[in-house]
Amino acid sequence: ALAPYRATVMADAEAKGWPAIRPLFFRFPDDTKSWMISDQFLLGDDLLLAPVVEQGATTRTLYLPPGRWVHGPTGAAYDGAQEITVEAPIGRPPVFVHEGAEVASTVTEAFLD
Repeated sequence: ALAPYRATVMADAEAKGWPAIRPLFFRFPDDTKSWMISDQFLLGDDLLLAPVVEQGATTRTLYLPPGRWVHGPTGAAYDGAQEITVEAPIGRPPVFVHEGAEVASTVTEAFLD
């Protein structure tokens, strides 16, 4: 489902030398909190992933950078520049997409299938 988005991200990586997998501060250099986050990443500019790194955990507290973000598994929208906690059972990882991004509907539909 993400093949077209990944192709765009990879084309940017090739043309501009940008990494496909990016630390938050790459996209949000003026957000000081983004510089402190080392356990989340962006795929391109619009897809935020927060892996569950604690064994047995079924929730995940994560930081959303500035903007408005949509939780892929539920479609719930959150304001950024804050920490939130979401359910994160096995098979339903914390994935967020920047609201209004072209890939937004693809992400939410992928979780609904």
